Amino acid sequence: MVHTGSQGEGEIEPQSHKEHKGQKDFMSLPSLTRKDVMQLAGSHGLFRRAEEYCNTGKIFKYSVSRNVITAGLHGNYGDYTVRISPASGNPDEIDYKCDCPSNRDVCKHIVAVLLHYIKEGRQTVESSIQDLPPPLTQTLEEMSHRELLGLVLKLVGEKTDFRRTILENVSYSNQIINQQPRDPELVKKLKKKITDFFKAAPRRPNESGNGED
Repeated sequence: MVHTGSQGEGEIEPQSHKEHKGQKDFMSLPSLTRKDVMQLAGSHGLFRRAEEYCNTGKIFKYSVSRNVITAGLHGNYGDYTVRISPASGNPDEIDYKCDCPSNRDVCKHIVAVLLHYIKEGRQTVESSIQDLPPPLTQTLEEMSHRELLGLVLKLVGEKTDFRRTILENVSYSNQIINQQPRDPELVKKLKKKITDFFKAAPRRPNESGNGED
């Protein structure tokens, strides 16, 4: 099924939670442009809302593997999953689906993930510590507790995606997670939370307990 029609700006969220999916021709992921995504959105209103999602940290667990994009999004009615891939047997088409309850053929979540793909992650592959190059793994293992803490705090202050990842893995209120803290006081609270987390973590035998490395 090919969806090419223009959509209105109003968005109705029905109560049923039914996955919707579609296919778009003459659009390939490797050559995807912002103009392509605007055409897929079908309306300026939907595209604008998708941009807001893309720019306010609502995309998480984003990965690209073998040209298949998967991502989670914090939506208005819960967390949703988007999957986008080349159409089977046709590289000039893409298949897309989202499990949000929108009644649209193309929802803002799909558009937001495609915008994120163009902006941030054409070559991004979600990895685990086992996938890190040996020199990097060795460097991290050899860093002291204080050095690791300093690195984490530096990245928390500079990298929005890293800050959200930390928030999602350290116990903290959903309110703080969803508003993606930029207020200095909220960042300060987060840093304290991370510091407390590392203080509670087991230390290596060669690290003293008096805080000096």
